[in-house]
Amino acid sequence: MDKSVQVFKNSCIYTLNNCATVDLKACATRLEAVDVNKAISNRFSKGVMHELAYFRRSKWLDDGCLRVAISHLMDQDLDNNGQSRIGGVNPLYARVHGSMKKEMITSSSFNTSNRLVLIPIYIDGHWAGAVFDNENSKAIIFEPMQTSKYYKGAG
Repeated sequence: MDKSVQVFKNSCIYTLNNCATVDLKACATRLEAVDVNKAISNRFSKGVMHELAYFRRSKWLDDGCLRVAISHLMDQDLDNNGQSRIGGVNPLYARVHGSMKKEMITSSSFNTSNRLVLIPIYIDGHWAGAVFDNENSKAIIFEPMQTSKYYKGAG
């Protein structure tokens, strides 16, 4: 069955625009009190808290931050069996090539039954993203640099 998908450009200039009111200074202050040597794990990897140091008063997020954030988002919508209804692609796929890239993507925790699939996209030295909304046959692209060349054919 062929499903057509509508693609929308996210026109927000600021990530939290029209979404939430967040005291970023308070969040950064709380993160500064966290033990950076504490072990953490998420759906994609195991690591230590220092991977989240980029959230501390920084505007640039690294791969570890994306893994933790995507994993957290996937935990927000569980079915009756405790399985996530949100799938996600491991951001590490952007750093590998060839057969390793294909293996990284296919081993990520998402499938066609997911309500949403979160896909991080690494372009020109920064992270962007796409969300496939399977329930509504839509795809939303967020590119924080808001550069029109990345939206060619997507409008």
